[in-house]
Amino acid sequence: MSWDNFKEWRGYDALPVPEILGIAEYVLGADDEYVYLLVLPSDVQWLENDPVSKAQYEQLCADSQEVLERFLNDSGIVLNVKCPNSRVFSAEKMLQEDAARDYISYLSGSTDLASAKKGSLLHCEFPGMSALTAALPLEDAEREAVLKWANTEKVDSTTRIDYYAAIAVRQHYLVLEQFGDNAWENVSYTFEKIDSVDGALGYRIIETGESIGAAEYDKILREYWDDVAKKEGVDYYDIFLPEAEPPEKMADKRVDLIAKYSEGIPVELTTISDAQACRVNLSFNGKKTSAQGFGDFHFIIDNRTGEWKTYEGLTWAEPYPGFPIGD
Repeated sequence: MSWDNFKEWRGYDALPVPEILGIAEYVLGADDEYVYLLVLPSDVQWLENDPVSKAQYEQLCADSQEVLERFLNDSGIVLNVKCPNSRVFSAEKMLQEDAARDYISYLSGSTDLASAKKGSLLHCEFPGMSALTAALPLEDAEREAVLKWANTEKVDSTTRIDYYAAIAVRQHYLVLEQFGDNAWENVSYTFEKIDSVDGALGYRIIETGESIGAAEYDKILREYWDDVAKKEGVDYYDIFLPEAEPPEKMADKRVDLIAKYSEGIPVELTTISDAQACRVNLSFNGKKTSAQGFGDFHFIIDNRTGEWKTYEGLTWAEPYPGFPIGD
C-alpha cells in the first residue's frame, strides 16, 4: 500500500506501527514509497489431535516464515520492529538475521587493517580468536593463530581498535586458507538458541520456558521420577539415595533408569535472563569442516544492550596435532 493511502487509512506516516490492523493485518515493513502488509486468513483449520495434521500445519508456518524472511531481506525492506508477533512472522528473528549478516559482511571485507578499521567496525565483547597477549605487535597479531581471549583490560581504546582489526584480518584469511578463495562469497549459517551470556542461575520449565522457584522445581522433578518408578515397577529409592544413605551406595541404584529417562526431565537449572542469545553456526562452500580438520566455525549474538549485535566473534576448533608414530 502506498504511504499516502496508508496514512489516509490508518494515520501513520512512518514506522513503527505497533498494532494489528483490521482482523489480521500486520505491517511488516516499508520503503520510501510503500508499506508492506501481511494479511492472514481468518480461519485456517487443522486437527490438533491428529499428529499428521499438526505436523503439516507446523510445516506450513515454518515455510511461510522462510518466504517472508527472504522477501524482506532480498527486497531491502526496512523492518517494522514493533510488529506484533503473528504465527508466521517475528520481527525479533529478522533483527537476528541483520546482526548475523552485518558481522559476516564485516569479516568478509576485512582484507587488511585499513579495511577492518573503517566503516562499522564491530566491537565484540570478545573477538573470538585473538592474539596471545595485548602487547603483541600488530604485524604478529595479524599472523597469530592462538585461540585465547583478548586481554582487553590492558588495552586503551585506540589500541583496541587496531588490535581487534588485526584479529579480524587474521580471521578473514584463515577462512580463505581453510575453505578456498571464494569462501566468503559462499557463506551459509543456522541459528542455535543458547542460554543468555548474562543473568543468574535459576529454574525453568523446558517446554514453555517459564521461570519457576526452587520449591516448584523440586516438586516437578520428584513427580517426574515417581512416575518413572511407577512405570518401571520400582520404588523411587531404588533409583535415588535417601538423605541418610551414603553416596557410595549409589552404585547399587538403578542408574540405568536415570540414563534412560534423563532426556525427558521437564525442568532444568539454567541461566535466567531477560536477554536472549544465539549461536550462529557457519558453513563455507557447503562445508562445516575444512580438509585440514578446522571446524565448528561460529559466533554469538545477543540483545543484552537492547539491540542484537555480536557478543563473541568468530571462533572455531582446531584439530589436535598428530603424534608421530615410529617403528
